[in-house]
Amino acid sequence: MPGSFRSASLAGDIESALDDFARADADCIGAALACGGNSFSYHRLPEPRLRLTVRKLDDSYFDVQIARSAAVWELKAAIEDIFAALYDDMNKAISWQHVWSHFCLCFKDEKLTDDKATLRVFGIRDGDELHFAQHLSVEYRPCKSLSHR
Repeated sequence: MPGSFRSASLAGDIESALDDFARADADCIGAALACGGNSFSYHRLPEPRLRLTVRKLDDSYFDVQIARSAAVWELKAAIEDIFAALYDDMNKAISWQHVWSHFCLCFKDEKLTDDKATLRVFGIRDGDELHFAQHLSVEYRPCKSLSHR
């Protein structure tokens, strides 16, 4: 009967592991236990998302959720998606090329200008606040008119 003891122990281990997995926080990366006969394999769960607050130039706020491993360009795309959904019914168009060429996102005092950099590089964590800042000068300077000769 040693074989049946072994099966009972294995079944108990699987049941215990599944109970632990069921109690695990849904926002955590973990391993899901999959049983195929006597072999076990681990499957990666979806990556938890950062919840960030973004302060606009008018001091209003909005929240955005993004993968923890996201790059700056992915954060910008998520922000664009939020506004596209918000203004979809209003027939308003935002020129994101204009926005990103004149303004940038900042975390603390650091400008997020490298689109390929990950948010981790800047030390951005769940619950942090980002803000928009002027990236290039947007002062109005009328063109000098050419004198007629």
